[in-house]
Amino acid sequence: MPIDKQFWSDGLMQKNDGIDAGDLDAAILGLSQPDAHFFRTLRDHPDFQCAALTMQLTLHFRGEKLGGLNRKLGEWYVSKLFVARHDGARALESRGFRRMQTGKNHVYWARSGAGSLTAFREAISEMAGVEV
Repeated sequence: MPIDKQFWSDGLMQKNDGIDAGDLDAAILGLSQPDAHFFRTLRDHPDFQCAALTMQLTLHFRGEKLGGLNRKLGEWYVSKLFVARHDGARALESRGFRRMQTGKNHVYWARSGAGSLTAFREAISEMAGVEV
């Protein structure tokens, strides 16, 4: 089942949330050229799935929530579950990502500003073991 027809919680896809592929295309059109190219590439990659949410463009790797781009904040982020499952804290922190905690249980790694897309791409390639 395509990601655009699924919803996830705790890092695994679970149920339909009504998002359709048109929303993803519209969200990608609103991005900078490099960010749009990155999401188009991953949209067509067999190991990755993309979805458009209200504030975020999200990525999954082989059905597992990875992270994405918070369009409102201009912040690339990686979920705590993906970091834990792929021993990724070092890969992220060495590329300028910071561990963030907003609330008791909401932890993620984030980076914004110049070079963030490149850092995100490099880190997730290293963590997933798949070139993107």
